[in-house]
Amino acid sequence: MPIEIPFWVRFDLDRSVLMFTLGLSLATGIVFGLIPALRVTGPNLLAQLRGESRGGSASRRQSRTWGVLVVGELALAGVLLICAMLLVKSSQQMQWIDRGYRAESVMTCQLALAGTGYAEPAQRQRFVERLLVNLRTLPGVVAAGAVDFLPSSNSYFESASVVAEDRPVERGEEVIASSNAMAGDYFQALQIRWVAGRGFTASEMTAGSPVTIVSAGLGEALWPKRSPLGHRLRLTGDASGEWLTVVGVVEDVRQAYQIGGVGWPRQQVYLPLARAAARTLTVAVRTAGAPARVVNPLRAAVRSLDPHLPLFHVLPLTEVQAELEWLPRFWGKMFSVFAILGALIAGVGLFGIVSHSMASRRRELGIRAALGARQSELVLLPLQQGLRLALTGLALGIVAAFGVAQLLRSLLYGVHPADPWVYGSVSAMLLAIALLASLVPALRVLRFDPIRALKGD
Repeated sequence: MPIEIPFWVRFDLDRSVLMFTLGLSLATGIVFGLIPALRVTGPNLLAQLRGESRGGSASRRQSRTWGVLVVGELALAGVLLICAMLLVKSSQQMQWIDRGYRAESVMTCQLALAGTGYAEPAQRQRFVERLLVNLRTLPGVVAAGAVDFLPSSNSYFESASVVAEDRPVERGEEVIASSNAMAGDYFQALQIRWVAGRGFTASEMTAGSPVTIVSAGLGEALWPKRSPLGHRLRLTGDASGEWLTVVGVVEDVRQAYQIGGVGWPRQQVYLPLARAAARTLTVAVRTAGAPARVVNPLRAAVRSLDPHLPLFHVLPLTEVQAELEWLPRFWGKMFSVFAILGALIAGVGLFGIVSHSMASRRRELGIRAALGARQSELVLLPLQQGLRLALTGLALGIVAAFGVAQLLRSLLYGVHPADPWVYGSVSAMLLAIALLASLVPALRVLRFDPIRALKGD
């Protein structure tokens, strides 16, 4: 795992899982050992012995049974490989996406402003202002800001319905955006790019003035092909009901990972901290060097203002992202391990059935050779058998994988459950495994002696 193991993930040996595995293994051995035992002790034992003495082949029923098992192995391997590649590709998409901010060289920590000294928004605003002033004086600190919810945290985010003053809409058709209360140099700390306008002034921050900063996506949604600067908007859930004047526009912040299908809204609206009731804040400090160097000075700065105020979740922003995105990466790695094992088992099974089939058809191969069949035609027999089984298993696996992949939608980002590149790659991989598994029996045919086969040697 890329993070510290969560408390709910346990790797100790579970007794119930162990007993289930043991029982399943015993049942598998008994069932798959009993079927051929019953067949050997059947009434056609004499006919089977006569067939064996003449070097006959396996019965059609037996061949079909073997074929079904190998096809099932290939189908399950296909499902595992497709799900694994979908999750791996999703992890790559999350790494490459432009989130609208830079997480490198940023240290974060959370503060819970509880107690009588922080009962009013103005009291919380004054504390945060003093803290940010102290942080800016620390060596190596480039910018320091605070926000109620980071764009890449696993905490809850505040959403709001937004309406523009000059563009009335019907109830329920408002634009949805994430609402963030911020203070200090938050945009500089995360390097969120400016598009137009300015930031909040010190007086606007302290007074909680009716001003706002919007993201470019929200501005385009409310005022298409016009500059949002100077226009007014209102948050429908705001108890004050005030119209807020847009003074600045920044780039959209994108959330890479969707939890349970609930995505972080692409548009954002930012308010001065004094206008919000947030008691839990995240401080973000951009540093010139390694973020870990400011951890102790950061703690000291908070203690100098309030020795009883706890800091928690003190992590670089890159690790905060890793905590949020570890689950799809973990599933991708785990599926990959099982998929590789499944593909190997399927390859071994295919090799076994083709090898046994060719060994039991030695007399047939001798007759074909005696009747003038070329060696190349004999070599194609095991290859055709292996590829026929592989294509059948692959077709079933693709159908099953399409259904299973729908269950992974909440773990996928930027990847469709029916991604053609993934399905094509897995198909090529399984066909290559089938070709390799059939190649050894095919090479044995090159050393085949038809005279000895006809004699029954």
